[in-house]
Amino acid sequence: MPRRALVTAAVAAAVTLLLAAPSSGGRAKYPPDELDISNMSAIFSGCPVTGAPFPPNPPECATHYSVRILHAPEGATLHYEWFIQLKLIDNEGAPEPGTPGSGADFDPTCDNAELPGSKVVEGAAGASGVVYSWENQKNTFVWYHGDKGVYSDNPSYGCDHTKMGPDGHQGIVEVIVDDSGENVNYTPWICQANYYGTNTGFAEEEDTDCHPEASTPTQYFLVATAYNDEVIAGRMLKSTKNKGGAKAELEHALADLKVAAAKSGVFEFKDPYWTNNLNQAIADDEAALKEVPNGDYAEALLKARAAKARLLDYSEAWDDWMPWFAPLPNPH
Repeated sequence: MPRRALVTAAVAAAVTLLLAAPSSGGRAKYPPDELDISNMSAIFSGCPVTGAPFPPNPPECATHYSVRILHAPEGATLHYEWFIQLKLIDNEGAPEPGTPGSGADFDPTCDNAELPGSKVVEGAAGASGVVYSWENQKNTFVWYHGDKGVYSDNPSYGCDHTKMGPDGHQGIVEVIVDDSGENVNYTPWICQANYYGTNTGFAEEEDTDCHPEASTPTQYFLVATAYNDEVIAGRMLKSTKNKGGAKAELEHALADLKVAAAKSGVFEFKDPYWTNNLNQAIADDEAALKEVPNGDYAEALLKARAAKARLLDYSEAWDDWMPWFAPLPNPH
């Protein structure tokens, strides 16, 4: 998505506040109750070249994901739940540069069965979009994605490296962290973070959100999630095997936008630019869904993403120009 594009309205608003706001030199201290986590990082441990023999002590053939706790209430007990959603995230057939013969595709075999404690919490095993959950991990998580036969304790498990794409194995990793508990003397918070694929990297700001547990993710996170859903929908629409999944992705995007719209009363800036573009994004998504029976609605999807891109750029403009204000959706 476009990065750091300062729209005219955002610049004008930022300059106005720049002249009126006190210079604090940094963000305010965390409220005592607030829980905050870093964006998710991923480190791939390495694997031998596909088809090559493994040495006696092979690498894990895994990606290690982690989040750091930036702030938590004193004495809080943190709970972690990690998820993998298996689905196409790259353009179908797009190769992983280091793997000859590869092309992005849904791989039902790459369900991380090597890591104990998983359960299916959404969809069905073997079906695109299935979500697996682990509640026995802390702030780090491992997705094992070596070839079948690599793991001596589970030789029947393994992933298909010919189905990798530019982002590695196809799927989304998510973590939910909360600090709730019995008889706590603070307001519980919940944090969410997403990461796409298995390659080494660091997630974008919009892929992380923290909020009081009784509320929903903030608008920026919801809009970013909707944008990514539509990017995936567009890729599925171009595919042959996964084309049917585009409608579900668009429906998810629309649902998130409607939740974001319902939160408008608590949005930090409450300005017409944001509200108008959010309403336009919802209208465009609804229009795109009406085009689904026609089979090819790629143009409608592109239009639907435009308003969301403006919203995300607008929010990033606030972050760039107003360092003493809490970034959207969450200070990092």
